[in-house]
Amino acid sequence: EAPKLEIDSGKVNLSAVGTYTVLYTARDKTGNVATQEITVTVVEKPESFVEEEVIFARADELLQKVIKEGMTDKEKVRAIYNHLRWSYGYTNHSDKTDWLQGAWIMMDEGRGDCFNYFALTKLLLERCGIPNIDVRKVPNSERDADHYWSLVSVDGGKTYYHLDTTPRMGDG
Repeated sequence: EAPKLEIDSGKVNLSAVGTYTVLYTARDKTGNVATQEITVTVVEKPESFVEEEVIFARADELLQKVIKEGMTDKEKVRAIYNHLRWSYGYTNHSDKTDWLQGAWIMMDEGRGDCFNYFALTKLLLERCGIPNIDVRKVPNSERDADHYWSLVSVDGGKTYYHLDTTPRMGDG
């Protein structure tokens, strides 16, 4: 039997900017208890925020142009890869706080960094129902940088493959 999880988020006020604590408590059937306190920060919605439904509708319009009826998942992934690789420009920076907003920026502005490429790839794969996993490389030194990409499955989640739509030198 799985431990029972209790979440006490009663102190969180999503309508007020601030920092709040949430307490997680897990209890197993033998009486063992583990607790973990986390911090939740509520921030003001940025003026540039775009609602989820608007982002999904734009992604679906894009997919109607990129995906053809009868394509296999592998063909859909290739079509998404080709579209992202050849339709958008690269910039060196972006806001990485919200992947959906990052995908919107890519569709709206036509350019982005690896986070935006990753975010739009994730959005399109998810709208197609194709299993994918986020991958983030964290910097190892001051001269190193973050990098984002995906693992993608074209066989219903049995096997995953590296998928990085960020432009780079060579074939990739």
